[in-house]
Amino acid sequence: MNIIDSNPPTPKRIEPRNLYIGLLLIAIGSAWIAHNVGWMGRRTFDIIFSWQMLMVEIGGFLLVVRRWLPGILLTVAGGLLLLSDFFNWEIPIWQNIGPLAVIVLGIAFLVQKKR
Repeated sequence: MNIIDSNPPTPKRIEPRNLYIGLLLIAIGSAWIAHNVGWMGRRTFDIIFSWQMLMVEIGGFLLVVRRWLPGILLTVAGGLLLLSDFFNWEIPIWQNIGPLAVIVLGIAFLVQKKR
């Protein structure tokens, strides 16, 4: 006679940070392949693999791990810089806002409470 287990095994839950990193790496690899086979133009490839996009990606990761203030600041700053680069906006205010944003971001990292 077989014993029937009334509690079936529960599938392992993927942690949000691992899910984010895994999907990000898959997207990066897919974009890289798309560029290498000619499905993606050079401009799009340069935007995807830019330091501004890296800011957005790091900001997204910080949001996933619930580091709200630095995550929002990095994501918004990176997004604005991406938009200004994509649309070729000449924003002279960036000369002052850029360094100020970096300073604010540094302060945000320093004052955020540990859990």
